[in-house]
Amino acid sequence: MQIPESINKLTKDVEADKFNILTRPQDLPIEEIIFAIKKSLTSKTLSDFEHGLAFYRKDISSDRQVIKNFIYLLNEYLDRAIKESDINVDYRDNISFNAKQLIESIGTNIDALYNILFNLNQQKNLLDVNNITFIILGYAIGLIKKIRNS
Repeated sequence: MQIPESINKLTKDVEADKFNILTRPQDLPIEEIIFAIKKSLTSKTLSDFEHGLAFYRKDISSDRQVIKNFIYLLNEYLDRAIKESDINVDYRDNISFNAKQLIESIGTNIDALYNILFNLNQQKNLLDVNNITFIILGYAIGLIKKIRNS
């Protein structure tokens, strides 16, 4: 028995029929998932969810932008929390300003890191926006499960 040089010599593409089923991943029903989530939320959490949905309509052209947008979204939430907190009114503006400066410096550091990685990786992106998005989604869903189960 001779060992073939490649697997391609052993296989061939054929038309799908009832005996030869071609399987494809199902499309993810995003709108149905969003609707199901919205139905289970209180008015306050629905408002936060809507804010997140609207925020991610900003530039998502690269992995760098997705990560920076996520950090800026957290900054908006932090700023709102500071303004609604019990922190002395005299200090709120200063704390809010300093928090914003910190977040902007993190964004600058992310830019620097990505420039280094991009150049070291022969002018190719290192990360995939789609993968990052599903990692964040998985993390968020995991957190929601833990919070609701405790």
